[in-house]
Amino acid sequence: MRFAKLLVALLAVVLLAGCAAKQDEPTPEPSQEPTQQESSATTIAECLGKHYASWNDFNQGIQGGTQIPQSLQLHVEKTIDGYVYDKDVIVSFWNRLSQLRVDAEPSTDEKIEGERISFTFDSGKEVIPFRFRTTRYLELSDGTYYAVEEPNKVKELVDELKGLVEQEMPKAGTELEKQNDAYFWDANGDGMLEHMWIDVVNNGDEAPSVMNVRVFGEDLDVSDSINGGYSVDRVTLMEDDQGPYVVLDYAAGDYYSHDTPKQCTVRLVGDELKIEDVAA
Repeated sequence: MRFAKLLVALLAVVLLAGCAAKQDEPTPEPSQEPTQQESSATTIAECLGKHYASWNDFNQGIQGGTQIPQSLQLHVEKTIDGYVYDKDVIVSFWNRLSQLRVDAEPSTDEKIEGERISFTFDSGKEVIPFRFRTTRYLELSDGTYYAVEEPNKVKELVDELKGLVEQEMPKAGTELEKQNDAYFWDANGDGMLEHMWIDVVNNGDEAPSVMNVRVFGEDLDVSDSINGGYSVDRVTLMEDDQGPYVVLDYAAGDYYSHDTPKQCTVRLVGDELKIEDVAA
């Protein structure tokens, strides 16, 4: 019996000593290292903010409502190229694109291919694009790529804006507004807008001026000229059984007098641009 009591006493001493030792051990400090989840992703806003020196000013103009871009262009390679002008839509897409998440470090994939997608915001003074290579990679102008965390969200934005762009496509009979020195219309009827530039070459008093007309697109680059053209008064989109074309109202003449109103049609015929005068 005495032996049993002694054994119990010894066990109690050992247990008390163990508890005391555990209490003396310092509590480990929480790690100050960022977790893998915190360090592996960033927003597109943070990524492009480092790429464009004017990003913050551009963003502040949008958030404060003082400089909302005049247009948002959606371009999907060989599929669609169009614009929206609604300010609420433009602000919404800027914010939603900005908050998409991408890897914090550039992709190490050696070869990244696939269709190009871009959302381009034009303030009238500056253009900032969100470029993607397919929906899986953010593409910067210096050729670096960042993997997108949720590619399905890029696709959702493309599909939503595509529907809005199709509603905004210019209709026959409407006057085209000049945007950044170009007029936009679907010259070949493929559902994508081409740029039309009209440049006046002033020949002084030696010869009448010339208006050079160039239509440029994804797989299109054609031009023609108008002798004696001095300024553009109006560009109207039209369509007939041969397809889309524009009617160009302009001022014509020579160095001494060039205020005669004239009208011509501009249309794509095969792989050439044809300009024909409209009979008075």
